[in-house]
Amino acid sequence: MGEDLLLNFMNNQVQTLKLRSKKASLKWNGRKNALIEIIYALHISNSIKAKSIMEIVRVFEGIFGIDLGDVHNAFDKMKYREKGVSLFLDKLKRDLKMHTEEK
Repeated sequence: MGEDLLLNFMNNQVQTLKLRSKKASLKWNGRKNALIEIIYALHISNSIKAKSIMEIVRVFEGIFGIDLGDVHNAFDKMKYREKGVSLFLDKLKRDLKMHTEEK
């Protein structure tokens, strides 16, 4: 019974976030794997306090109105990428550095 209440509450929160995201018109332009990479980095670094990574995933899905699918499977595949696990985070770092050096 308690799990049903929690699931219902979480679904309501996701719906609320989806409505808010429509008003904000935020759209994720990158690849889904890039967003999953960010979410895992935030979770692993304890930058966001959450009971589970799926709680963070649901919030990001709500913000951007996107379905990230099986994030655990996607991350498992990322761990074995030939060019590394943090391709998008590395790009963000390079882009930020280049931007600050231009000023």
